Amino acid sequence: MNRNKGIIISGLLAFGSLFILSIIYYKERIIFLDPVFQLAYMIRDGGFAIQVNRFAAVITKIFPYLAIKLSLPLNIITLIYSMSFAIYNFIIFIVIAKFIKNLKWALFLLLFNILMISHTFYWPAIELNQGIALMILYFSLLSTELKINKNALLIFMIILVPTVIFSHPLIIIPFVFLSFYLYFFEKGQYDLLLFRIGSAIALISFIINKIFFRNWYDDMNMTRLDNFIKLFPDYFYIKSNGEFFSYVIHDYYISLILLMVVVIWFILKKKYLQLSYVLVFVLSYVLLVNISFPEGVPHFFAESKYILLSIFIIMPLVYDIFPKVSFKTTFWILIFVIIVRVIHINNSHSLYTARLDLLRNVIDETENFENKKLILYQDEFPMDTLLMSWASAYEFWMLSALENKEQRCILIDENPGRFDSLLNKKHIFLEEWRVYHYKDMPEKYFRFDTITTYMKYHLIK
Repeated sequence: MNRNKGIIISGLLAFGSLFILSIIYYKERIIFLDPVFQLAYMIRDGGFAIQVNRFAAVITKIFPYLAIKLSLPLNIITLIYSMSFAIYNFIIFIVIAKFIKNLKWALFLLLFNILMISHTFYWPAIELNQGIALMILYFSLLSTELKINKNALLIFMIILVPTVIFSHPLIIIPFVFLSFYLYFFEKGQYDLLLFRIGSAIALISFIINKIFFRNWYDDMNMTRLDNFIKLFPDYFYIKSNGEFFSYVIHDYYISLILLMVVVIWFILKKKYLQLSYVLVFVLSYVLLVNISFPEGVPHFFAESKYILLSIFIIMPLVYDIFPKVSFKTTFWILIFVIIVRVIHINNSHSLYTARLDLLRNVIDETENFENKKLILYQDEFPMDTLLMSWASAYEFWMLSALENKEQRCILIDENPGRFDSLLNKKHIFLEEWRVYHYKDMPEKYFRFDTITTYMKYHLIK
């Protein structure tokens, strides 16, 4: 088996498995926080529901957008949205492997989608991951062997690179890591002119984003860096460190093994500078995340940050180690890693299935209420299962729309009293931040038969 065929087969196995799981667990993936929130906005407003200028998300949203425009049933739209993330990454994989013919970066994308993804599989609408896929596409275009018209390529880079930089504030870290890795350790592997132009576009895009496209959400997250001052010098005694090591042992053990392989390889080859470069990024980034969230966060959210660690491991694997090992050995190791990780991703569904069951129980328990529009108290829910409640209004709407005869208006909030002034109003739909009148929501998908007012309700008597 040649290298090209082997990587294509590995990609079919990996992305095919993720595609199948995205069908099996489409409710767990979409009826959860950002995905359900953004999909509801797309249905109601007819757009792409782009949040805080993260335009890379448009590509995955094209699939449900077209489904909405075709007036397909809600369950089909939801299923398509779940599948779109696997389709998106597979398309980029095929473009890199078959058309650009850059097997290293095709393998890079494959490993990124497998190595440290477990809980984030059930929180798929992460603009950072979507931006990473485009970033990998960008680096694959820098190959010296690429036979594409340079002018056309430059025009494409002018569109691609800003999209990557705007996808998420954290993406500048792997972009810098990969750029300097290529520049210092892999000269001759890329077109230096394209590399310089792409780097310049990235720098300009980063500056423009920070000056002209600032937003409240990213500014809020930037304030977390104050913890470096507040917690000094007790960085190693925070809760998030302990949680991180627990995650490594129980979820990211393959990544730990591969990191050890990288370390041993560089030591044996006496490439101490490369070893230092990789380890500095790994350790610095772990500290950045853990100090930013010292009290810890739900696993799915923490993983959405930690996932960048896989990039620091994958780069030396695909550029330094795999090319020096027989492809037969590499292929079977890769197949083993894919199988182990897919099994782990599948087993991670239990929490998100339990979360749906929790919402189902609320719907069933209140099914015969005279007043079925409810505002519930967050402190009466097990937060280790509920995780977060800010999108609960849309989660209850979609779950009831897909599984029940009657769509429900139910909201879980940590301070239900703030809605008191709205309790005398009918024909409204309440969410965490806004109030919508029934007439402002398309009847095909939002079919609210009840015309009663909202009522605050205690589940625990």
